[in-house]
Amino acid sequence: MISHDKQFIFIHPGKCGGTSIKRGLETLSNRTKPKFRLIKPPGHMNLSIAEKIVTEAGGIFENYFKFTMVRNPWDLLVSWYYHYLTAHGLVEVDKPFESWLFKRGLKYKWENFEVFDHVIRLENINSDYRELLKKLSLSPVDLKYHITHNTIRVREKHYSEYYTEHTAAIVHEKYNHVINKFEYKFKL
Repeated sequence: MISHDKQFIFIHPGKCGGTSIKRGLETLSNRTKPKFRLIKPPGHMNLSIAEKIVTEAGGIFENYFKFTMVRNPWDLLVSWYYHYLTAHGLVEVDKPFESWLFKRGLKYKWENFEVFDHVIRLENINSDYRELLKKLSLSPVDLKYHITHNTIRVREKHYSEYYTEHTAAIVHEKYNHVINKFEYKFKL
């Protein structure tokens, strides 16, 4: 999502709560005087695509405020697993978590967090969103949306129950940069 009027770029990584942020910004864009336009490329845009869009519009990419989201990697992968099952009409017995993790889950990639001016943690979505709005000179309001995309995840089951000691360690090794930067822990 890009706003040339407000000069910001939102990079929306999958399964981190970004749809909630997009809906909140869409609502604000219509309420703010003067209104600000939002460009919403389809899918999950990365920084390279955003830079191309900004440059083609005559903007200076380096001058745009860039923000993204992050989520505990162990929890994110379980969420992505259920999103995958739902999208493909499957249930857990069709595609066990560990099998999915090795074939698909460990391919998840984040952008380099160092290039962002602000990172919203899903675990702190409301307070981080209010802080973002202040930085964008928009009225700080609570986020009123929580989008679940109707996935079939069993909410009573904690993400840690999907992992063995071995698979939890593999996720830790693969996403060490995210885990260390944001001080995530594998909680039981």
